[in-house]
Amino acid sequence: MHQGNCIGFSSVGCSPTGDRVVSYTGLLRDGKMETTWFVVADKTLSAGKEGEPATLKPTNWWRPVSTNIDTFERVK
Repeated sequence: MHQGNCIGFSSVGCSPTGDRVVSYTGLLRDGKMETTWFVVADKTLSAGKEGEPATLKPTNWWRPVSTNIDTFERVK
């Protein structure tokens, strides 16, 4: 979705390591998108100790959040 130069979009999906959501919010100007993005993961792989098989475990809500900023530029 966008309004003027402001743009935002999200996507969700699942994988063998759990569900994920990603969201981008930023500006789209002159073929360049400058965004702040974040990813939230529902679960993480964790083993009790070295050598044991890892299993999926839910995490506290704040732990699986990653955020960053990026610039994407259209290549001509």
